Amino acid sequence: MDIQQVLNSPLLVKATIALIIILVFALAQLTRRGKKCRTLKGEWVKSKAEKKIADFLYTHSINYKYEPTRIGLRPDFYLPAHGVYIEYWGLADSSDQYRKRMYVKMARYKKHGVNIVSLYPSDMNNLGYSLSRKLNIGGYHG
Repeated sequence: MDIQQVLNSPLLVKATIALIIILVFALAQLTRRGKKCRTLKGEWVKSKAEKKIADFLYTHSINYKYEPTRIGLRPDFYLPAHGVYIEYWGLADSSDQYRKRMYVKMARYKKHGVNIVSLYPSDMNNLGYSLSRKLNIGGYHG
């Protein structure tokens, strides 16, 4: 078998196509904002921090909805029993462009009377304390 026959073999063509598909999928995963994570509740969320928030709510029996649509925006979480939305600003310290979008989104929430609790990366170190303080729900010790 000469080199031309090898290059034209159906097996090599299939292997090349499979490799291209794998590379395209890997590139798509890398270009997404964050990496999708599965929560204890079985939902897929967009980041490890959102997973941590969802898992905290779930393990503390706090009912929530993930990414509900509200006034054309999609806050990260909604807590029906508390009538409050949670927005995690994970990239607040990353760029001026992100902060501008964050402030525009906050202004829309305020304009429409949406009760929003903001969480930041610094809140993730002691999520229970941050959430209980910001939600004023008390009763959490840990």
